[in-house]
Order: sequence, then C-alpha cells, then structure tokens
Amino acid sequence: MTTTGKEKIKQQTSEELNRIAQISMDIRKAVRAALPAPPEQFFTMMVPGKVLNLEDFTAGLDANGNLTAPIAPSSVQLAEAILCDDMPALSGVQLGPTGRSVARSYGATLTKLCPAGHTVGVDDGIDPGSLDDSEKRYKAAMTWLTAPVAPDSDKTRIDLYRDKQSNYTDAFERKIKAFDDALDRATKDPVNTTVGLQRAAYDKWVSENQKMYNNLVQAAYMDWVTLGKKEEVEYYFAIVDNDSAMARVEASKEAIRNAIISDTDGSTEYNKVSLAPSNWAWLAKQKADGGQKGETVESLTWKIARLEKINLILNGMVSNPGLVNGSTPPPDSPDPAPPTDPTTGPIAEFLKALQAYQNASLDFEKAKRAGHDTADLKTNLDAKFKDLGDAREKLTTAFASVDQTNIGKLTNIATSATAALFASGAEQLNNQITANKNRIQAYRDQIKTLGSPDTVTNLQDAFAVSAGIPPAPPDLPPPNSGATSGPDFWTSISIEVSSSYNAEQTSSSSNSYSVGGGASWGLWSVGGGVSHQDATSDAAKQMANSTIKASFDCMRVDITRGWLRGELFYDDDLRVATGNFISPGPITLASLMDPETYFVSPEVAKLNREQELARYDLFPMYPTSFLLAANVVLEIDGETSDIQTHFHTSTTSGSASVGWGPFSVTSSFSHTDTQTSSTCEATATGCKITIKSPQVIGWISQIVPALPRLSQTAP
Repeated sequence: MTTTGKEKIKQQTSEELNRIAQISMDIRKAVRAALPAPPEQFFTMMVPGKVLNLEDFTAGLDANGNLTAPIAPSSVQLAEAILCDDMPALSGVQLGPTGRSVARSYGATLTKLCPAGHTVGVDDGIDPGSLDDSEKRYKAAMTWLTAPVAPDSDKTRIDLYRDKQSNYTDAFERKIKAFDDALDRATKDPVNTTVGLQRAAYDKWVSENQKMYNNLVQAAYMDWVTLGKKEEVEYYFAIVDNDSAMARVEASKEAIRNAIISDTDGSTEYNKVSLAPSNWAWLAKQKADGGQKGETVESLTWKIARLEKINLILNGMVSNPGLVNGSTPPPDSPDPAPPTDPTTGPIAEFLKALQAYQNASLDFEKAKRAGHDTADLKTNLDAKFKDLGDAREKLTTAFASVDQTNIGKLTNIATSATAALFASGAEQLNNQITANKNRIQAYRDQIKTLGSPDTVTNLQDAFAVSAGIPPAPPDLPPPNSGATSGPDFWTSISIEVSSSYNAEQTSSSSNSYSVGGGASWGLWSVGGGVSHQDATSDAAKQMANSTIKASFDCMRVDITRGWLRGELFYDDDLRVATGNFISPGPITLASLMDPETYFVSPEVAKLNREQELARYDLFPMYPTSFLLAANVVLEIDGETSDIQTHFHTSTTSGSASVGWGPFSVTSSFSHTDTQTSSTCEATATGCKITIKSPQVIGWISQIVPALPRLSQTAP
C-alpha cells in the first residue's frame, strides 16, 4: 500500500519537522530578499526541489539557445504545461506536490462567478422603473439607432450610416486604383526609357488628376458626415457597444478549451503556457555545464593536508617496504585440527548431546500424554538441554579458532604480497612523491592568490587615497574574453544556517509549512534500496544538525497563461455566488499562510488558520513564476562521516536522496548529463557537496483579490 505524504509526516518526530521548517524558512527569507516581489505575490518554497530533465525542454533550440522554428515542438509545450500545472500549497514551505491542477481549479472557479447586477442590454422581464442610469442610456441609444430615417422609410439610421460609409470607402478605393494604374502605365510605357522619364510621366499625371480624386473622396466623406449622421451614430453606438461581464467569463472558458494539449497517448489533457525567458532550459543547462564553483582557501588547505599525509606513508614504504602495515608479518602458526571428524572431538560431543536431548524429550512427551508423573523426566530433560548448549558452545569455539587462523594466514599472505609490490616499485613511489610535492606547491600558490591581494598594489592605492587621488576603476575584460552577451537572468544567493537553534524559533517556523499529497514526497531521505537506507537516514539527520553554508544561482521564469484572465477577479461587474469563497484578499491570505513573515491583524489573529485556509482552498492564488536553482554548493562544517558514508554506499548500492531545505541531493541518476550525480568531497572542516542538477525550488503566485468582495461581507 502506498504511504501518503501525511502518513509519512506522522512518522517524523515533531523536533525533526520543526528543524526542517526552520531551515527551509531561513532559505526562503534569503531568496525573498534577493528576489523581492510585490505584496500581492506570495513565494512558496518546494521541499524537496523538483529536479528537471532539461532535455525535455530544450528540443527546438539551436546551440546558441535560439528557436529553430516559430513555434516550440509539441513535446516541449507538453512538458512545460505539465510542469506549470501543479497548484502550490497554501503555505510558505510546501512538503511535496499538491496534485491539484491550475487549469481545472481555475475552470471550477469561473463557474462560481455571477453578474453583480443587471446585464446592460438584457432587460426582458425587468421592470423599466428598476433600470439604472447605464441601462437607461443603453435602451435610449438602441431606440435611436434602430429608428427609421423617415416615417415612411424601411431604412434605419444604422442602414443609412452603413450606405454612406460604403460610398466613402468606394471613392477612396477608386482614387488608390487610379494612382496605381497611372504609375503602372508610366513604368511600362516604352517611351520612358529611364527611371527619370518614368517619374516625370507619373508626376505629370498626378498634377492633372490629384485634385479631382481628392474632391470625390471629400464629397463622399461630407455626405457620410451630414446625411449619414456619422457623429451621432458613432456616439450612440459607443453606448451600446459593451460586452457583458459574463461574456468575458465565457470567453475565458472558450480560451481554456482552445489551449488544450494532450499527452502522447491522448488520455490526459493539459493547457499550454508560455515561459519567459523562452530559452530558460538552455540557460539552465549552460549554467550547469559551465558554472561550477571555483576552489576556496578551505578546499585547497584540505587538499594540501591530504597530499602531505599520503607522502608520509609513501616515504615510509620506500624506506622500509617490509613495514607496510606498521609491523613485520608474524610467522605462520600451526593449523589447529579442524573439527570435521564425526566420531571424535566437538562434533561427536555435539551429536551425542543432541541425540540424548531428543530421547529425553520423547520420554517426557510420552509420559505426559499417558498421564504419568513427569517431574523426574522434566529434570532430566533440562539437564540434557544444558548439556546440548555446552556442546554447541564448544563446537562454535572450535570453528571460530579455525576461522581466525585462516584469516591470519590470508592477512599475512596479502601483507607480504603488498610489501613485495611496493619494494619492486620504489622508483614509481618516488615519482609519485615528487608529483605530490609539486601539486602541494601549486595549491599553496593558488591560496596566496585567493587569500592575500598584491601588497604593492594595496600600498599604492593607500597612498593615492591619502593624496586625494580617486581609486582606479575595475579592469574591463579583454575583447572576446568569453563574456556572454545579452541579459543575465541569474541572481547569486548565499546563506549560512547554524547547527544551533531554539525551540521557539522552530515552533514559529512549523506554522508555515504544508504537506503535499503526491507520492514523490521527499522531505529528507527517500529512494534507494534496503542496503543503504540506514546510511541515508543517518546522513539526513547529520545534515539537518550541521552548520551549512549554501550558495547557488537562481533564475525566475515567468509563466503566461493566455487563457487565464486574471482581470476577471478585479471586475466590479462580477461577484461570487452566495455560499462560495475564493480568496480573503492578499493581506489576509498572506498572513494566514505565513504568520511569521507577514503582519497579522487582530481580526485575523482571532481566526482559526486551518479552518480559514480550508475555506479558501479552491483558487485563492495561482503560480505566475517558478524559481530555478543551479550550481548549488553546500559547505558543511563539523562531523560529516555519515554524509560521506551515504555518498559511498549510494554509488555502490543504487540511487538515493537526502535533502537540505529545497535542495535534493541525489547520488545517482540515469537520464542525461544534466542529471549526473551530485558530488561530495571532504574538506578540512567537514565536506562540500556540489549539486549539478538544476531544480525548481519554489513558486511565486499571484493572490486573487477578496472574493466575496469586502462590500459583500460587510455588515
């Protein structure tokens, strides 16, 4: 049976979940600070992030990220539609997908809208005395437009307007055709052998005929204005030319139907979206392929220490190859007699004791069934059972002695072979020691470059500042230095989360997360075989309780849905049918979803958060952007043995994931180069994890205005 997200949440302790919420909310604050959004937009962080197979989104793009056709391939349109169709949870941190469709939720919401009053122009069965001013103006304008031009005429004012407009259009078209024909004649006349002669012939015709055609057009226009009552008709037509609010709702429903794209087997339908930048997946792939973080002083220091330790061992092997394991191999000891003879030794004693126990057990059961006294037989049975245990222990000891001797002999053989191998390869060992020394020196030179700027330059700049000379501007990159052209859609974000935390902080953070309903729930440890589930769990706990410095690049990808008409929610001609609740408004909803970040008014503080969010769960907001993270680097300080063990067991036993905040750290994938496994390398203070796969870490949603309107709910 599949375990749901809520059931898995119950399996976690309250302290672990609160710690997860605190970490995720800290990362969310850093992202919100780096990518601010207006108050009516809300940021929901995904835990875990959604790792993407970018190959699904880059079809139809060339090597430079440009479309090879005016329209993206249907496979890309389908992949983007599926990606953007999941409704975010009503919380600051979302644990797993909700499984709710944006398109279907929006379509269901449209059915809850109804006109706020009478629809202008639809007055059948309505008392004329109850019409408002706009409805009365509409009725008067329709009466004037449909009135006959004369008492005995069947032609209405609209008909007359249309005839006069047609006459004016015909006159204008005749003028254009006459000028085009004159130019054609001048061009084709064989007398006009040059462009100058052609131009002169055309200009002559224009000078002779232009005024006549202008007068004909002007006469038709004056007839249209005066007799066709052009200004009056257009004035009254502007009054009646109003689409109704419900017509706009129906137009949106029609747009939903027209924007459908089916999956490959036609069983499921999604609605198309447009993403900006249009080549976002190509940009993410470029960032993942070429944007790995450089070395730090800390990582270089650890590499130097590692190579120095290796050189110590190699020097010891060169100077005394017999001491590979620190001591001379002990001489072989005589083998103990293996307990394989069934007539003597521990095996015979065990078999004899087993037979005696079985006989005593049969005698006891036989007397018990016959109803005889079994006290003596029970005492004898217990004694035989004890003798059997003693015999089994002796047999186990004998076998263990043989195993230990065999292990020792194999160890001595392997040690001798290793020593002989290193003794014969002293030259190779010396070469390796020299190479390691060269690498150590290169790392030390690199540390100097990273850690300490040029002293002479610093002194020069200090003297210049003291003398009132402004500092020099930064050096410009040389031409064709590899700098990319065009806008940079990426924002670099960094954050440090301490291993220490308090219960009050984690308790407040826990108010801002929600459990998704999908099977791909992956809070801290999911996936993998039984052989390394324990390692994965231990790694997840160690990551949750470590001080971690995180840095990553983030891109906001905007979502446009041509079929989703957000302006309908602001239309004063529409309201929500009685008994339906769409949204309490941006301020109230944001404070309900994230009371830790947003101001909570006294009125909202009195409400039950869960009940209020459940009331407005249909379509209170919809995603307008998603955030894509790439080049994620986690520098972990402290004890990291379980984390490194997890990566080792995952690479040998299968794939598995652990998570830290929204970042899914997956040890192995099997799809494309953009989903290669994350890497973990030890550092001087812990370890560093590099996550190579771009992943969606959150959604920015537009909050729907208050529906019912505040005027509807006001007392």
